[in-house]
Amino acid sequence: MAEYKGIMHFHSRYSFDSLLSIKKIVKLALLHDLNFLLLTDHDTTAGSRQLKKEVENRGLAIEAPTAAEYHTEYGDVIAAFITTEINERRFDYFVEEVRKQGGLLLLPHPYRGHDEIDKLAQAVDLIEIFNPRVSAEENEKALKLARKYKKRTYYGSDMHLESEFANIVVLFKNVGTLKDSLLQSKIRSFDLKPAKEEGVILTQVIKALKKGKIRLLLSQLKSLFKARLK
Repeated sequence: MAEYKGIMHFHSRYSFDSLLSIKKIVKLALLHDLNFLLLTDHDTTAGSRQLKKEVENRGLAIEAPTAAEYHTEYGDVIAAFITTEINERRFDYFVEEVRKQGGLLLLPHPYRGHDEIDKLAQAVDLIEIFNPRVSAEENEKALKLARKYKKRTYYGSDMHLESEFANIVVLFKNVGTLKDSLLQSKIRSFDLKPAKEEGVILTQVIKALKKGKIRLLLSQLKSLFKARLK
């Protein structure tokens, strides 16, 4: 394999705001000829572990490292290539736990839902410089942040819905292992477009249904109705 082609930072039904099944993810990955999937469900590696099991049982040439997007005291941080669930949420100890497992740290959407951004940026291995669910201004600030601390960068999918699959595909040179390649190769992507408003709202509808938040559900259904009238 000369090049890796896949998706970084996305969600499945194991997250509170997605219904996408592991089997459907694998089917779509094969359709788009992807050879790696960095599935990062919220606060659990269950999805990535099930994905890894699925591709291995089927003998597919798709790498699926164990990973999750954890909500730390300073906001969401992705831990990838870990071996067991990370239970610590105090940031310094969280980093220590990930490092002990030989994992990588990725900072998703730095300017959306984070505190102590400079501390986070210095601690992680890669910074997300494009996320379709945040503003162009926030993505631009993320790029400046990565340059300030000379950090490697990546393009996040943040996909929650089947309709969003392969919205942001990344490519980079294979220099040996997926982990080493992420740290050493320049990550590229094309056709960077913002997420559709309807998709973002649907994600919130799913969240409201899964968590039983009736007020949020009603407000999002109202927003969905308005979006479809545009």
